[in-house]
Amino acid sequence: MDDLVCSLPDVVPSLFRPLLKNVLHRLFDDQGQFGVKTSTLTTTYLSLIGRLLLQNTAVFSELVSELASELHQESTKILTSLINVWLSKFESMEQLKKRKIAGLALSCLLTSGISGVLDQFPALVDVCNSALHSVHRCDESGRVYDALLVRTPVADSDDDDDESDGTQEYLRRAQLKAGDPVHTIILRDYVKAKMEELQSGIGQVQFDSLMQTIDTETTQQLNAFLSA
Repeated sequence: MDDLVCSLPDVVPSLFRPLLKNVLHRLFDDQGQFGVKTSTLTTTYLSLIGRLLLQNTAVFSELVSELASELHQESTKILTSLINVWLSKFESMEQLKKRKIAGLALSCLLTSGISGVLDQFPALVDVCNSALHSVHRCDESGRVYDALLVRTPVADSDDDDDESDGTQEYLRRAQLKAGDPVHTIILRDYVKAKMEELQSGIGQVQFDSLMQTIDTETTQQLNAFLSA
């Protein structure tokens, strides 16, 4: 399913809408709080929902609204709880690509226009900042780079699989990576663009007010990354 959402982001969410809503519903327990049995399952669900949010925000927003209606909850409560579980489970994400998906998806939320998102601004920025630390590296010259970025079809930055040029499986993986935001988008650039888009959209005064809700250490770390 993860590969399908990645390769056909405009088609798969509609075809598998009930399944995707079930994934979102499974994350939400009877007490109205997110959380499933194991961290591995939770982070897998979060990555799938993150890809949906990143690659088809409209369908994501519709599913949140539908789930809220079915559970007799406000959409903002559903979204707030989802953000909270992203925050609480981030350290359980052992795969770098899951951490990057979290950073990309929550950055995308900043400018989604979905009601209640900016109320969670500090939590969103905290996850994005943690994702930046996880994914980026410094080379010998001090240049900061995204460790998951694949610049050519033959590059392989996150998988340890033994692939051979020319095999159908290798070509399939290369094609997937060529269209996968995890391997084609620089997280630092994406977060910076979303922050600038938000600033432009809400105005300098409100943006400055939001930035003041972030703790000093996170603000300093984020600024260091985005200005590097």
